[in-house]
Amino acid sequence: MQRFLAHWTLVRAVGRVRRAALIALGSAVLCSGCAASSGGGAKPTGVTAERLCDGALDAEAAAALERLFHMRHFTELTGVNGAGESNSFSVSRAVRHLHDDATSRSKCSIYSTKSGDDFPLLQIEFYAAEQHPNPTSKASNRSVTFPVGAYAATGTNGADLFFGCTTKTGTGATHFIKGEMFSPSSALESYRSARDHMVVLNSVARRIADEAGCSSEADLPRKVPST
Repeated sequence: MQRFLAHWTLVRAVGRVRRAALIALGSAVLCSGCAASSGGGAKPTGVTAERLCDGALDAEAAAALERLFHMRHFTELTGVNGAGESNSFSVSRAVRHLHDDATSRSKCSIYSTKSGDDFPLLQIEFYAAEQHPNPTSKASNRSVTFPVGAYAATGTNGADLFFGCTTKTGTGATHFIKGEMFSPSSALESYRSARDHMVVLNSVARRIADEAGCSSEADLPRKVPST
């Protein structure tokens, strides 16, 4: 989780640029909508949850995201990252950059459609890991663990999910992938909120495992079990 905090100031700055572009685009969309409308209200901007994160959210994860933030439409980060690639999340690009630094990784950054909201509702990224925390360790009163993958827990800043997936590097191989979700809103407002965060992260992780060819090794459930 600390890896997110190190580059979050940059993410927020990029978000402001992105937000300005979206406002301009939204104005054009609304104007064209006025011409075609026969008096109805403006259609909501943004996209539905099912279309976020390269379509990696299944029906349960989409419903969980809507429940967490009490909205039906969202937007994603646009522009270009430090590797000169699109900031829009791509499952295949995320797998390709598992062993690269944070500036090159493909991240799913989800925003509210409200004007002026420059801080993401949540951000998800994946990277190769050599080990994971002990799943039998007793959770603190600031986290909730789940029987998902090699280790899964939600905390005050989001959620972590480690799962088995052997990927090669230039000097050998690593045997796990870590999925990190950073969310400024507490994932511990309630058990349901904690589980909803994990449901979203697990859904995207399943797509990553499938793309990386390690679904059976990852053994991620279709449905997140209760603790």
